[in-house]
Amino acid sequence: MDRGFEKNEVLEKLPSHLLDFVIDQPYNGYTSQDHAVWRYVMRQNVNYLGKVAHHSYLEGLKKTGISIDTIPHMYGMNRILKEIGWAAVAVDGFIPPQAFMEFQAYKVLVIAADIRNINHIQYTPAPDIIHEAAGHAPIIADPEYALYLKRFGEIGSKAFSSKKDFELYEAIRHLSIIKENPDTKESEVVEAEKHIEWLQANMGEPSEMSRIRNLHWWTVEYGLIGSVDDYKLYGAGLLSSIGESANCMREEVKKIPYSIAAADYSFDITTEQPQLFVTSSFQQLNEVLDEFASQMALNKGGEYALRTAIGSGAVASLKFGDLQLSGIIEEGELNEQFTWLRFGDRLGIFRDSGCLYLDEESEMDSVEVWIGKDAKNIKGSADAKYGFSLLELIPEEIDGPVVINHEDLGRHVFIIGDPELSGAYAGPADPKAWNLSFEPPKEKTLKINHSENAKRLHTYYNEVRNIRNQDGEVSRLMEIFEILKKDYPKDWLLPLEIYEILSKWELYPEYQTQIRACLEELKGNSKEYKKLITDGINLIEKDFNLIHQ
Repeated sequence: MDRGFEKNEVLEKLPSHLLDFVIDQPYNGYTSQDHAVWRYVMRQNVNYLGKVAHHSYLEGLKKTGISIDTIPHMYGMNRILKEIGWAAVAVDGFIPPQAFMEFQAYKVLVIAADIRNINHIQYTPAPDIIHEAAGHAPIIADPEYALYLKRFGEIGSKAFSSKKDFELYEAIRHLSIIKENPDTKESEVVEAEKHIEWLQANMGEPSEMSRIRNLHWWTVEYGLIGSVDDYKLYGAGLLSSIGESANCMREEVKKIPYSIAAADYSFDITTEQPQLFVTSSFQQLNEVLDEFASQMALNKGGEYALRTAIGSGAVASLKFGDLQLSGIIEEGELNEQFTWLRFGDRLGIFRDSGCLYLDEESEMDSVEVWIGKDAKNIKGSADAKYGFSLLELIPEEIDGPVVINHEDLGRHVFIIGDPELSGAYAGPADPKAWNLSFEPPKEKTLKINHSENAKRLHTYYNEVRNIRNQDGEVSRLMEIFEILKKDYPKDWLLPLEIYEILSKWELYPEYQTQIRACLEELKGNSKEYKKLITDGINLIEKDFNLIHQ
């Protein structure tokens, strides 16, 4: 496997159909301003989350090798993640929920390669490297939580989706892409949000996937742990957002004890959450997951499993004893004597030991399958349907489940075996034999074409970064500050970084006063900047006071 990313034992096990989503991390494409955005968010998060996050968060930052100062490189992350049995890959924005969960089942973190732009520094609905690397990665250092993520992936990837689920996924992906594009008109965003609202109001009967995604949202993304009166943050959406992590503590956000009831609480990615769920422990997460899994077609079997598989309209696998049948199921009938099924134009029959029978796609409309322990019962059902005897095609002396196909009679497969349907799940039983592949999303995340003016600003960010790393003349900071006042009067993050360096190194007090006054003026001119600048100054001056205590 050579996809331009660091290999480890975990990544080597990834099936080829998941590699369809993997991209090279565009590390050289990150600007110095992007690194400054990462650094600002991480400094604020570590300062604040040390008080309100689950203890494994700060420990996990160290264990997973995530730097506070620079955007992490996938190569470095994978060298460290392999020590705890995990890995990471870069992807292009949102990927389908089923694929996302299957990555989790293989203990692979999916990390969106993009980073939010400075205008969305507090929160973005788009998945980005801050959310994935700074939110998800640290918490998996906790073994019990890591087990929950893996098991969630194993179970969630088997859940049945509906066509509406996929429409909603595409609509959310579209919104996340256009919101991160600075050239998008406000009317386009409003239209996309209204489309999502309409879809959410017209989803019909919730699918297994939509309900388990709710559990994922209220735990993995927005989970709290403890009690409703005394809790800590562990959800990645909270750990990666300096806005959400503070807002969630407000009394207006209802705190509810976590239970399987959370599966019936839908969520909206475009707004703050009106309620959050508090689990008593990571062990409880696994207990609720088991409870949900027991209600899925995967484990319920029978008529429920058959109807759920048919209703999905997608490739599904049905379990009969040690046999598994895969394909798009169009019709079916279950009784004590035999099972009859009509598949679409392709059928795969698998046993634990491997593939027994696999149709290639053909021009035939469907495949008929009979399963029964008694050949006479199968014969009777076939006689009634087609009016001819098939008994001679089923040697009664054969013991055990055997597949017999006779193409001269059309597309008819007869199986001597256990006719009881014990379960059903989404996807083929053997993805490799099935030659499963995912078509990468048609709509790609937009790569911003920076103006020459923006590129020049980024060079100043780079200079300041180098000076902080003691590679450059400190006196240059004052020259850059004068340029910012003249040419980039609305930029607040770079003056903040200059102020931090001068304050930490106790240099040029008169310039410190000027820069602080400039930042105070920016605060007064913009509600948007007020909290960001205030929090930035407070952290700089807190660090200064700690040094001089």
